[in-house]
Amino acid sequence: MTGRLVDIHPRELSFIFEVKKQSTCSVHLTNLCDQYVAFKVKTTSPKKYCVRPNVGIIKPNLTCAFTVTMQAQKSAPDDMQCKDKFLIQHTIVPYGTTEEQITSGMFAKDGDKYIEETKLRVVLTCPPHSPMLLPVNGILKHEPTNDTKDKLQSRVENLPPSQTVRDFNMIFALALFEVKKQSTCSVHLTNLCDQYVAFKVKTTSPKKYCVRPNVGIIKPNLTCDFTVTMQAQKSAPDDMQCKDKFLIQHTIVPYGTTEEQLTSGMFAKDGDKYIEETKLRVVLTCPPHSPMLLPVNGILKHEPTNDTSVPKDKLQSRVENLPPSQTLVKNIEDAKIIANTEEDRLPNAVENVKSVPAKNDKLKPDKDKDFKPDKQVKDVEETKLKFTNDIEELKSKITALDSKLIEAQDTISNLKEEKSSTIQEKEILKQELSRSLCRCWCN
Repeated sequence: MTGRLVDIHPRELSFIFEVKKQSTCSVHLTNLCDQYVAFKVKTTSPKKYCVRPNVGIIKPNLTCAFTVTMQAQKSAPDDMQCKDKFLIQHTIVPYGTTEEQITSGMFAKDGDKYIEETKLRVVLTCPPHSPMLLPVNGILKHEPTNDTKDKLQSRVENLPPSQTVRDFNMIFALALFEVKKQSTCSVHLTNLCDQYVAFKVKTTSPKKYCVRPNVGIIKPNLTCDFTVTMQAQKSAPDDMQCKDKFLIQHTIVPYGTTEEQLTSGMFAKDGDKYIEETKLRVVLTCPPHSPMLLPVNGILKHEPTNDTSVPKDKLQSRVENLPPSQTLVKNIEDAKIIANTEEDRLPNAVENVKSVPAKNDKLKPDKDKDFKPDKQVKDVEETKLKFTNDIEELKSKITALDSKLIEAQDTISNLKEEKSSTIQEKEILKQELSRSLCRCWCN
């Protein structure tokens, strides 16, 4: 057969890719012949895509469309390149064929049957009006702006010699420490050479930290990062000083090596293999906009500020001005004398308290006078009455709706009876018409 049966637009499946979000695109098929054409859509990744409809009929000179939905993906492919393919098969079918009559045998290549096939590739694009996305270890990352790059570069240049690497730019984010809360920081690795580089992360406290990923591949001139999560700690270390260390090993690996192919032997120091190592220390910082925390017996305590209601000087003076009888008792006899003296003074103090009004009596309102139980009871009764009225109103509305529903049901039953009677009359008229026709033919 000469010429194409179907025109396909577009010639590739373009998906706007966002991590953990579905994406949909449409394909339009136009029948270029004067016969019925059936089509069927196949894909190399049936679990990843949903095609609706995947089979159909295109009438002569008309257009049909199907949609392809890509399921939400946890990560992006390397370099945003997708290897998935779609195959569209179409063939001529008898006039009047419906979708329900389509079978898989119609698209089988047997005998002289003509099966036209078209392959479509998948293209992933970034969302519109968004910064460029770079795949880093399969995860989409926003490309840093020029200002951010300058800041990062200055931070790298200011790192001490123990934290600089010949083939990498490394930035170690500080951990914000809060008791009984997890804390996370990121380390960025940039491959400055033209070869594949593998890295591995180790720590002196593996039970305290969670590193994801702890091994990986960095492609030439690309950036990769890993996150370090410090588990929630019950107490803070002395003077907020942490002795934990991290060791990052990196070495050159053959071109095309994947994470699954990495082994511990690649980082073993044997022979002439070059293993570059970088040590990172852990620095704990207080959360922003919070008072300074001081470790007291391993527990973080807030340092007293100058804005407290009782300054440190007053607290100190109050301690210094205490009389000797209230600070230390030298022996048991002095304690007994003091106790008897206090017992003698207690009744007089109670009488004085009853007779002399308090200094702050004028400032404090009389709670008994301000308390108005009648008003509160009245408000409660009014609220209760309002709710009762609302309930009654709702009940009346429900009753009205019930009556309308009953009327509607009666109308439906009447219509059904009229319909049945109309059908019966129609049948009677048909019978009479057939009898009259028979009589005419007989005459």
